[in-house]
Amino acid sequence: MVLYVLKKTQGRTYDSEDLLRKILLLCGTADASVCREESGRLSVRTKDGTAALYVSVSHTAKYWVCLTDSLGPVGVDIEEKSRKIRPNTLRILHPLEQAYLSGLEEGSPDWNGAFLDLWTRKESYVKYLGSGLSHGMSCFSVIDEKGEPAGLIRGKAGLPAYLQSPAVSDGLWAAVCACHPPETLTVRHFRDPGKPVKSPEEQAVDFLSRRDYTAGELTDKLIRKGHDPRSAEIAVAQLQASGYLDDGQFAEQYARHALRQGRGKYRIVQELLRRGVEAETARAAAETVLRDAGEGEFDRALRQARLLLARSGKLSDDPLSDKMRGRIARRLSTLGYESSVIYEILESLRP
Repeated sequence: MVLYVLKKTQGRTYDSEDLLRKILLLCGTADASVCREESGRLSVRTKDGTAALYVSVSHTAKYWVCLTDSLGPVGVDIEEKSRKIRPNTLRILHPLEQAYLSGLEEGSPDWNGAFLDLWTRKESYVKYLGSGLSHGMSCFSVIDEKGEPAGLIRGKAGLPAYLQSPAVSDGLWAAVCACHPPETLTVRHFRDPGKPVKSPEEQAVDFLSRRDYTAGELTDKLIRKGHDPRSAEIAVAQLQASGYLDDGQFAEQYARHALRQGRGKYRIVQELLRRGVEAETARAAAETVLRDAGEGEFDRALRQARLLLARSGKLSDDPLSDKMRGRIARRLSTLGYESSVIYEILESLRP
């Protein structure tokens, strides 16, 4: 008997049928089918309809678990320890269970813990029976006559049901129920990225509402958020067709901003390429912005060199030391000016 435990990732959705299929891969029964019965309960069956594996699923906002067994029906339930318990819940419990809790202060941490431990055991038993809500919660007790948690319950037909509360996570109460003693229970934690809560189209619009993106950037961001590449590409293409996403417009806006920062044409083009803009579009945007500025590469580079001299307290007619010439060259290179332009600047600054 194996209990598979998944800690969910915030902001993702998880489908029990999909997760159960992954569990089947993990336990070597991938050829079986996942079915949902009329009661809503999931089952795993062979082609002829017989049970290939007995399973039970439970989940909270933060966790998803699946109990599997090859011998017979099972039931599992989990509750987060932070769960708030509604008033007057005691009235739906069996008298033995009410008496078990009566020795604790209602609402205290100890009472909440005892209640959730008791409740998960009851839920796991109901799931084991497969009777759902039709089985009244007050008609059976998971507390024995001695006032202790029962490890064995015998139903009306005399069939045994074995209960256990395994340690799964610090933040969870968990209980399992099976037709045999669950002494061989193995707890296995696994990972799954889940699916995005929003569609790729909705997610893309959200991103664009915060800042501009290129088509390449937006596609990559959607993929990193868990959308499959094909869906991400389709969503981006739809936004481009609608005019909400325009790499040419983005490139020009970015180039104007970069120009105000004193960057050279080479660096502007390279930064646009890194953002996924096509080479032809990047070069065209840089040339358009530079032409509109009415200033050549040499003049802009010279202005940056003089700014550096001014910040260093040097006058334009002061002789340049080799150290200062090196600083100017490195600064202009960082800003993305070509080496030929940098050489001309250094020559023009020579007294």
